[in-house]
Amino acid sequence: MVTLARWVEGLLLRPGVRVRSAEDLLRRGLRVVNREQGSGSCVVFDQWLRSLAVPPEKVSGYGRELSTHLAVAEAVAAGFADLGPGVLPVARLYGLDFLPLTEPCYDLVIPRDLADHEPVRVLLEVISPTPAGTTRKLGVR
Repeated sequence: MVTLARWVEGLLLRPGVRVRSAEDLLRRGLRVVNREQGSGSCVVFDQWLRSLAVPPEKVSGYGRELSTHLAVAEAVAAGFADLGPGVLPVARLYGLDFLPLTEPCYDLVIPRDLADHEPVRVLLEVISPTPAGTTRKLGVR
């Protein structure tokens, strides 16, 4: 098993906006922009709201949906919204604050009998180059 990526999902926050819990989203004047229903970020956002018994319809702006992480970040950075669901790299790109909600890990499972095949070795080299003069040993988890 090889870890391909860790994807930190959470809330993109306009600098200075303080959100620590879902209840904070019920404050008067706090504006949210959302990702489209079914997107990973929206699913994480919905789970977070449900876990704290906050009805989405009570969150101002919940129904304003944008189709990409970048669109959410642009809306927050431009001041059209105070926060929205997204991923950490996009928050950094736009200079936004970030409240992490989850960090899913994406793994690739390689059957032992394929581990030494050239295409698998090439793939592993592309996703995680080894330092010159060393060899890669696949660990089993």
